[in-house]
Amino acid sequence: MSGSGSEIKIVREDGSILPVNTRGEIYIKGPGLFKDYHNEPDKTKAAFTEDGWFRTDDMGRISEDGRIYIDGRKSNVIISNGIKVVPELMESVLKSYPGVFSVVVVPVKDELFHQVLCVCVQPTEGSTVTEEDVRKFCERIHNDKPGIVTVLPKFYLFMNSFPVTTTGKTSRKDLERIAAERFG
Repeated sequence: MSGSGSEIKIVREDGSILPVNTRGEIYIKGPGLFKDYHNEPDKTKAAFTEDGWFRTDDMGRISEDGRIYIDGRKSNVIISNGIKVVPELMESVLKSYPGVFSVVVVPVKDELFHQVLCVCVQPTEGSTVTEEDVRKFCERIHNDKPGIVTVLPKFYLFMNSFPVTTTGKTSRKDLERIAAERFG
């Protein structure tokens, strides 16, 4: 796909192009792209292919009509018992549960499964939603829509607020650290 001198493609792990409507990593190439990470040559080298494509770390697909759908970050993928879990897909469904304000799914290291899932829940103010409610909801989705909840979470962590980065985004790394301290 291209436009305005820019090109976008969806690729496999090996960098080969995937067919339309197939999920993979999004690569971008074009004149408006940044040149490098300031004073970080190793990071710059890792981010670009030898022929100039920028590895975005975004996962998604391109539809038949050229629309781009982004559904997560490659670096957020959790591998549990050999199964790749896209936390953003699970989060979007769990946020729909009544009384849940926000949800972030993070990995917790596990000797047997490599990683297990921890669902971090921020309830809406005054909500009475419980761990058992969210656990049963996950089980129901797992049975009804296995592509969204491919692996059932092992841990649930309820918090009044989530830690944020300096830019105001929820800090997955801090939530991962908190979950590891509590359950790891």
